[in-house]
Amino acid sequence: MPKLFSNPTRYATAFLLLFAVFCSAENTRHPKARVPHDQKKIIQQMEDAWRTALLAGNPAPLEPIIADDFLGIGANGTISNKAQYLENLHAGRFAFKSMDVESTNIRMLRDVAIVNSTIRIDATLHGSPYRGLFRYTRVYRLIGNEWKVINFEATRVSGSGSNDDMQRGQPLPTRPVQR
Repeated sequence: MPKLFSNPTRYATAFLLLFAVFCSAENTRHPKARVPHDQKKIIQQMEDAWRTALLAGNPAPLEPIIADDFLGIGANGTISNKAQYLENLHAGRFAFKSMDVESTNIRMLRDVAIVNSTIRIDATLHGSPYRGLFRYTRVYRLIGNEWKVINFEATRVSGSGSNDDMQRGQPLPTRPVQR
């Protein structure tokens, strides 16, 4: 056995030194591995600004925070890119009277933030009333030094105004399969 490892103190020192070098290399390879806590606050502020812009019927503040490769999926299954989404807002096809956030969870993953919210809305979409409880996911990505929305998807919570078998998104009790 080499002399370096014959002494437990030297062995521990060598291990700690190698560990420090490894950690330093990992941080160099993944400089965004640690997201500062204040980034979560920035995402929450962006969420609040998004809601304020929709309620005011003013999509201009959204234009710079929506990524060019944005993909949105509405609760009715329609897909839109950035230009289509903003055009619908500019044209007044989506008009929000109220948006009450019931819960929000923000997960930070290096250069990605995932927002899951439950929201009660009262809106008019393409001239028809649109009310109910919805869950949505909005995905932000840090592009350069700016957070941008890259994806959005909304889903109506079953039982929040429709007449179906689900109860506010809770799983149904198991039923025997009839053959």
